[in-house]
Amino acid sequence: MKRHPALIPLSRDHHDGLVQAVRLRRAAADGDASERLAAAREFVEFFRNEERVHLRDEEEELFPLFLRHVPSQPAPLREARVQHVQLEGFARKLEIAVAAGIADRETLDAAGELLDTHIRLEERQLFPLIEELVPDDELGRLGLGSRDVTCAVRRPPSRASRNSFSHASNSAAAL
Repeated sequence: MKRHPALIPLSRDHHDGLVQAVRLRRAAADGDASERLAAAREFVEFFRNEERVHLRDEEEELFPLFLRHVPSQPAPLREARVQHVQLEGFARKLEIAVAAGIADRETLDAAGELLDTHIRLEERQLFPLIEELVPDDELGRLGLGSRDVTCAVRRPPSRASRNSFSHASNSAAAL
């Protein structure tokens, strides 16, 4: 199935995320201490400069649009939102590890595994569901399709969106 043009920037971001997931998992499996630290540092930078913006686009624009077209929050959306909070947690944990100068194999592997699982959930389950249930013209009005695909032109996440990760985790705990 061909991806709706409005979702293509998010799918391109997912490609970059899969590259990061592979790097994390390779460093966890085969990397020495300096390679693990480099992979952790690269992930922290990726998360800070790209992934947070990607998550904001989903949490503040795509997911609210989708929720207007479903009677309740579908399981793939609930799972994706929980994973967003978990990814934020891994980014914080690895940021601390980088500051301390040490990144353990288990954390790198778990972060890479979660990132891979999350992207595949969105691409294989959530995005097709969104494309099925949200009218094309409404998806087209998202504005993501008209943006440059690099995160540099996207605005950084607002304080409200950073706080929404905490809200999402509280909401997920209530489910």
